[in-house]
Amino acid sequence: MTEPKDVKHTNSGIEKEGDWEEITDFAEDVEKAIEDTSIKNDSIKKYKEWRPRKEDDTEKVKKKTVKQASIDKKKPEEDSNGSKDLVEASKKVAEAGKKVGKREKPDREIKDASKEVSNFVMSKTITSVRKFEETIYSDMMLRFNPYFFDTKEFSVDMRSQKNGRYILGVNIPDEECRNDVQTRFREDK
Repeated sequence: MTEPKDVKHTNSGIEKEGDWEEITDFAEDVEKAIEDTSIKNDSIKKYKEWRPRKEDDTEKVKKKTVKQASIDKKKPEEDSNGSKDLVEASKKVAEAGKKVGKREKPDREIKDASKEVSNFVMSKTITSVRKFEETIYSDMMLRFNPYFFDTKEFSVDMRSQKNGRYILGVNIPDEECRNDVQTRFREDK
């Protein structure tokens, strides 16, 4: 575990300065510390995927930052079968047309066709938004702060120093969680 004397306690959490190996060890220790708090597992899982590792380089962390910062996969994307949705919608519309010709109500077929088209449109829209976000983060946002992780429950910011060292800061808005994490990094435990 990271030496407590090397960890600075801040009003919003903790931070540490060190070389790549020290920072990656600290990032792993942070993961273990937040696992013992009320922070939700989904946030912890996302942090675990993002956190810098010894085998990573800064480019890999930038890529993980972009992936983490853009929108997650949504239900319409999972439900969509791509252009097959439009084929299915066409079949449903044809079935509806046959029902109308027989003077039957095509309600079910029209509803199903609408759902298929909606899945296709929503899926393509979400995918396009994600690609746009990834481009914005890659080309603009990461110029100002290339390494960050953010959820509602906590955030992590890693800054590169000119001397080849890094500063990794952890910010936890919830006072109880913050105190729990800070306690894990105290010298007088």
